[in-house]
This record gives sequence, structure tokens and C-alpha cells, in this order.
Amino acid sequence: MDPYLFKRLWRRPWLSLCSLILAGLLCFLLTLLSGYRQDQEVRLQEVKDNFEISCVVTNLSGSNSTNLKIEPKVIDFVCDRENGLGSHIREVRMTKRFEYTAPTVTFEYFAGDMDVTGVTGPQCVRELDPGQGGFVTWLEEGFYESSENICVVSQMTYDTLGGSVLPVNLTDPVSWKRWRDPQSGSAALELRIVGYYTGGGADVYIPFGTAQRLSEEICGTGGCDSIAFLAADNEGLDELREAASGVFYSVNLAAGNTAASTLALNIYDEQYRATVAALEQNIRRTALLLPLILLVSLGVGFLVSVLATRSERRTYALMRTLGMTRGRLFGSILREQLLLPFLAAALTALAMQKPTPALVYLIFHTIGCCIAVIRSVRVPSTAILREQE
Repeated sequence: MDPYLFKRLWRRPWLSLCSLILAGLLCFLLTLLSGYRQDQEVRLQEVKDNFEISCVVTNLSGSNSTNLKIEPKVIDFVCDRENGLGSHIREVRMTKRFEYTAPTVTFEYFAGDMDVTGVTGPQCVRELDPGQGGFVTWLEEGFYESSENICVVSQMTYDTLGGSVLPVNLTDPVSWKRWRDPQSGSAALELRIVGYYTGGGADVYIPFGTAQRLSEEICGTGGCDSIAFLAADNEGLDELREAASGVFYSVNLAAGNTAASTLALNIYDEQYRATVAALEQNIRRTALLLPLILLVSLGVGFLVSVLATRSERRTYALMRTLGMTRGRLFGSILREQLLLPFLAAALTALAMQKPTPALVYLIFHTIGCCIAVIRSVRVPSTAILREQE
């Protein structure tokens, strides 16, 4: 190493200190922004892959999503992977509601409607869904896939019964046959209790398969009261809407109750789109700031080198006069200009554990230094000495 390198740096302490501080600051900003951009890109991909976009079947005005009297052919369309929505959706959630009375049990603590609801999973209702604060104390394995006469009741109901069987008289409130034959649409049976949820109330939950079987026995047909599902591909929502348009209308807020039996599909993607838009905007902003910082790094390297070499031009001329080639002189000056920036970049890389941004910074800083150093080396030594005289 040039023995006079540190001596020349010490002759201009303020410039050397500014070079060290600017190099550290720019390297830190570049590392921070590149890390932020990577985090935003990772989060954007996670949102696109994992964000749950709920799609709910409603009436035409979007004001009601329960007791819709959905026919079996609609369920088939939703689940059909070839000619329906099956390939565009996942985790279908359906419910089927019955009214019931329990002839051998008196619910003195409850005066509201008593419902038996068939569910496809715990997410269908708050009482069973841990994500909504529900908690089932115990539950028979394979409950949601079963078609047996089993049920889950409230803990208060379970304590009141003091047994494992709940006798009920079921009535389908939306039975198609009930209007023709008042005796149809009802049945008496016993439900075996296989679990209970915390809290009170008279609501009873059965597997959706059981509800479908009972609906066929009571009404002569299946069907359900509500359907909801999640989009399988968050970037394919347009394809989902197009596939659903054959059966479901778009929600019309001004429809009111004029088409109560018309089904619409409400895709709740507003939060998803807002989140994606915000992340993409952050990525675009960093994409503009990163090149700007690199250009500033190049300019700082050039400016600091110009200020440093301008005061050493006579020294460089004497070195050339004593026989030093332009190549050796260029290397000597460049090492002098890069020593402090290299030190600042190395410290930043070690502190932030990200060497790549520091290396990129050094490349641009070196380019700026090279431009300034070449200007000093290319000037003839005789001209420099004549100017000094």
C-alpha cells in the first residue's frame, strides 16, 4: 500500500470525515430501502396467495344471506368443478335451518326461536368457530362429514337434559311441499348429542349431510338456506365472476325486495384490492428511490474525488515527473478515494447483515471516483507544474 496514503488523507480531515459520513449514510439508506422493498414484495405475494376473499350468496339487494331457499341445482353448480364454480372456489360453507320443539324438555331460560342448523364446518356459525370466539368443549371425530342423527347443543342445554339424546320435532320453514300439504315438512326424531359449545341458548347444530338427508325425507328435496365460499385464486376473481354470472346476478343495492327470490353473488374483495394497491404503490415508490440514491452515490463519489484531487495536483505531477506511469498513479489515487467509503460500506453491511446493497453502493461510488480520477491523470504533468508556477 502507498505509504503516503494515510498522510494525504490526514491533510484534509474535514473532507475525509464528510466522505466517510456520506458513504455510511447513503449505504445505510440503500440497504434500508432495498430491504423494505423485498419485505413489501414478499408481503404482496403472501396477500395474493393467502388472503381469504369471502364470496357470499345473497338476495339481489345484498341485504340478506340467510333463509334464501336455495335449490339443490344451485348447490350442484357451486360444487361442480367442470361446469360450475368448483375450480374457482374452496372451502364451501353451507347451512340448512329447521325449526324445532323438544316435547320432553322445557327451555325456561330461552323464549326465542329454537333452530336446528345443518353446517358444513365451524366457520358457518359463531358458536362453533374459534375465530369468532366460539368454543366446542368436546366433539365427535368426523362430525361435519357425518350424515347420522347427531348434534351439538349449548352447555346449558346439555346440563338441562342431563343425558346424551335430544328428542325433537323438526319443521322445515321453507318447505316447498308445506304450502300444498300442511302435514308435510315436519318429522319427529332423536338427535344423539356428541358435543356442546360454551354458553346458553337453544340453538342446535347438526352436520350438513344430516340436514340434507332430513330435508329430502321431510320435503322430498334437498337445498340449503345459505352458501358462502372462499376464492381459490385471488388473482382470478374476474374469471370467478364470469363463471358465476350464469346462475348468480350482481348485487343491486337499489333492488330492494322486488326480486326476493333472485340470487346474487357478493364478492368481498374491497379490502384485498386496497391492500394489494397499497403494497404495489410502496414497491413503485422504492423502485424510483433506489435509482435516485445510486445516482446520488455516483455524484458524491465524483464530487468528493474532485475536491480531493484538486488540492493534490502538484503532488501527482511530481510523481509523474519522477517516472510513475499513469496506470500506477490512477490506482494509487483510486485506492486513496475508496478507502473510507469501503470502510463505511463494510461497517454498514456487518451491522445490517446485508452485503449486496453495500456492494452495489461501492460500484456506483467507484464509477464516480473513476471519472474524477481520470480527469486528474489525463492532464499533462508539465501543464500542472506550469500552472503552479
